[in-house]
Formats: sequence, structure tokens, C-alpha cells
Amino acid sequence: MEWVVDKLDWKHGVVPVEVEETFFNPPYKVRRTKGDKYLLYGRSYDGRYLFVVFAWKGKHIKVISARDMMPSERRYFRRK
Repeated sequence: MEWVVDKLDWKHGVVPVEVEETFFNPPYKVRRTKGDKYLLYGRSYDGRYLFVVFAWKGKHIKVISARDMMPSERRYFRRK
């Protein structure tokens, strides 16, 4: 994974390992936005609900931002 921002921890209180866990801890939801960005709704191994913005760069993922999910995002994530 490639990290664009170093502000994850100081601005959003999210550490990179938690973001990585969301990609490997199903179930998670991924939505494509306009352009080449994707939104991932998932949980860390400790159960933290995270919203991650990322882009594919070849075979690698470039994390753009990550934060805790808002209540409406949690509801979306929990729906089947």
C-alpha cells in the first residue's frame, strides 16, 4: 500500500495498520466514484468502523484518506 497523507493519525486518529485491516477483514463494501477513486466501508480487526478513500495504482492501492464512519455510513455498511 502507498500512503498519500500522513495526517491520518493526527487529523482522524486512524493508524495505517487499521486501514490495512479493513481490506482483509470481510465483509466490506467498495463503491467506485467518478474518476479513479474508490470508497471502502469496513471494519478493523478491533471492530472500528472505517471509511477509506483509495485509488488503484497498477497493482498497488494508494490510500488517500481514512476516518471513522459517520452514522449514516454505518447504516449503509450494515445493510445487506
